[in-house]
Amino acid sequence: MRKLILCAAAAIVALASCTKTQVINTEEPKEIGFKTLTGVMTKATTGSTDLVGGTMGVYAYVNGTTTSYFSNVAFTKETDSDMWAGGQYWPIGHNLDFVVYHPHKSDNSKPEFEYSTKTLTVPAPDKVTDYLYGAVYYDDTDHSGYDKDTESVPVQLQHAKAKVTVNFDIDGNVEISNVKLDNQVLTGEYVVVYGNSTTVDWTPASGTGNDVVDMTELTTPNIKTPAVTNGDGSISTPAVLFDSSYSNLVIPETTSTISFTYTMKNGASLVYTFNKSADDWGHGKHYIFNVTITSKEIKFTPTVKDWDDVTNTENL
Repeated sequence: MRKLILCAAAAIVALASCTKTQVINTEEPKEIGFKTLTGVMTKATTGSTDLVGGTMGVYAYVNGTTTSYFSNVAFTKETDSDMWAGGQYWPIGHNLDFVVYHPHKSDNSKPEFEYSTKTLTVPAPDKVTDYLYGAVYYDDTDHSGYDKDTESVPVQLQHAKAKVTVNFDIDGNVEISNVKLDNQVLTGEYVVVYGNSTTVDWTPASGTGNDVVDMTELTTPNIKTPAVTNGDGSISTPAVLFDSSYSNLVIPETTSTISFTYTMKNGASLVYTFNKSADDWGHGKHYIFNVTITSKEIKFTPTVKDWDDVTNTENL
């Protein structure tokens, strides 16, 4: 019996010596965070934020694959922080690629996704919203993606619409009103095709294309800085405020005309219109028109034509 017990004990010791315990991860799960930036994008980019509200829609894929990690999750800016979070956590042992857009649409469909080509389609029913899209985020040098050691993913969002601003430099004899964009497409959807050359294609919603939009007057006029050559040959750009400034977002690839009413000091009003073709509106571009109106009073310099003498000779 004693020999049997000893054999059993030896077997247990031998079994224990062959058993290995491997700790996969002892860290707390780390939440995925984003930081919106301006400037040139690199993996180590730092910069200032310019996206202040709303929610971003985010798709995550296992780096270099079509495998979805999460789809169309809303990320919101944290209070007193530049970080945007959505309650998602980094996977263990996998890097991620991201597709980002703003504002988040809960009914947005999953984008088509291949490692070489990614396509994102977003409905855009709101005429005043600045629709934004982000690139596919992975390290630009080796496409390694991002992992749990990333403090926050730097996101540079780009404008899917174009912006038009009309600045007026006028004298005291002129007033400007009714600044409009005519023949405007108000709503539709846009498709972002990612690749070596990312493209944004808009499809107008049915029934739009002939709408008139009143441009929004800016509460603070834009500043123009014309170059001035100084006496010593140096060039400076003094700031000069415009008298009034109007701005609006437009859907690219649509034809628009810009019109405004000018009223002279004597009360006479007329409409001035200038046409812009569809080729003039490109996404992400801000088109600025500086209109200078200098009033000139109508004056006359009258003369009186001499009498035409007609001589009649009567021989009586």
